[in-house]
Amino acid sequence: MNPKGGVPALALQDGEVLTEVSAILEHLAECAPDRRLLPKTGSMERYRVQEWVGFIGTELHKWFDPLSDGLMPDAARRLAVQYLRRRLSYLVGDESTVADAYCFTILNWARFHRIDLSEYGAVQAFMQNVSNRPMVHKAMKAEGLRHAA
Repeated sequence: MNPKGGVPALALQDGEVLTEVSAILEHLAECAPDRRLLPKTGSMERYRVQEWVGFIGTELHKWFDPLSDGLMPDAARRLAVQYLRRRLSYLVGDESTVADAYCFTILNWARFHRIDLSEYGAVQAFMQNVSNRPMVHKAMKAEGLRHAA
């Protein structure tokens, strides 16, 4: 679906396809303005959310990608995991935004790559909090990532 050959891609009702996480997140937030997933355009709060989306994409997402390559040497894998661990100490925030959805998705990959996040109490609390949201629970169940309770 993604003409660039990658993910993510979102097919819209009018047939258009959006690609790239930042564009998709902004579109989804604007589809549900009452949820306030993005602060007001031009506000410092919005720029802070955009900072987090950028941080997640450049400092977390990109380091998970090579872990999916079965040919990655063990030393390179250890280096990528070490880098991810250093970046996890920067995760903070109190308000629920589109950055939370992106961050949850990326950090959820840790379990597929057997990366233990137990030493990051705030990350564990964040993941538990987001995964307990009814729509997240429903989406994860639909994707086969969670079993019925």
